[in-house]
Amino acid sequence: MATLTDHIKTAWQDLKESVRNEDWAATKRGFRRMEGLQQVNEESAKKIEEIKPIFDSPPSFTESRPIADFNGVRRGTIRPKELRIGADRIPISLNNQIVIATGNWILKQGATIPVLRNFVHRDNSGFSQSAQIKRLDNGSFVEVGDSQPTLISKARKLLDVCGFRNSKIEVHLEDGTVL
Repeated sequence: MATLTDHIKTAWQDLKESVRNEDWAATKRGFRRMEGLQQVNEESAKKIEEIKPIFDSPPSFTESRPIADFNGVRRGTIRPKELRIGADRIPISLNNQIVIATGNWILKQGATIPVLRNFVHRDNSGFSQSAQIKRLDNGSFVEVGDSQPTLISKARKLLDVCGFRNSKIEVHLEDGTVL
């Protein structure tokens, strides 16, 4: 398995070759590849700095550290820590809680949540077989098996459908990002 250093060396060689051959398209691809590898290199160095206190002798960033194929690297989702609807703050720790907390907040406001095909149902039927569902405080079920951006979009949809169009919704992540 190739190391990050191997990928960087190969990318530099390819970039130099494309410049030498005056191949503009390959040069642009090479710059994008180098930019991505540089970002991975910087993120790796930051992670090593973060875990240094855990070890007596911190690991070094060496050529022997294998990585997955650059195109196959998948970034992990940064977990949410708080949902804010208007002035209300709701602690959450999982992405699926974005929709659950929003639905329960709507119920606490005295509003009802209508049935929404493949999204909200009064019982656990009416969903696709692959749906991941969770129960709300009123006994209804919501589908929560989506990506973080989709779940935020679904929470916004719930607010809009239930008459809270003017209510601001924010998801605060562990890294300080606000969505």
